[in-house]
Amino acid sequence: MERLKRQPSFINLTARPKRYKGKEVFLGGTVAAFKKSGKKTYLEIIELPLDDSGKPAVDLPSEGRFIAEVSQEIDPTLFSVGTVVTLTGIVEGAAQGIIPEEGSLFPLIRTKRISPWKEPMTYGKNSTNWYDQPEGNLHAWGWGPGAYWW
Repeated sequence: MERLKRQPSFINLTARPKRYKGKEVFLGGTVAAFKKSGKKTYLEIIELPLDDSGKPAVDLPSEGRFIAEVSQEIDPTLFSVGTVVTLTGIVEGAAQGIIPEEGSLFPLIRTKRISPWKEPMTYGKNSTNWYDQPEGNLHAWGWGPGAYWW
């Protein structure tokens, strides 16, 4: 993780992806497009900043897109359009986007590890996060009737 703290900003990576070839990066975002090519899978991802836990911050603006190259076939239902993902990988340079846009080149990242976020990232009264519960919900702290009531 210490190596990844010294990674280039996404703006710099997008501006000059060839300069950072071979550099390991930790990125995340939302899948915008999915394409299989032989035994490889390519995902076009709308970049989102990561919070301290490595989860993409869906309420912050994106700084662009990148292409994730996965060296094996992956289940398209796990990485369908709209899926939020986090990955680590190596910058390989630039590549044409999957979504047709004339002249668009995006950073190409050869993934080492990619993980979809399976739980919906909601906040507020419908949240399942213990720290985001309304005041007075003592069940979030283990108080009140339930299997572990004390």
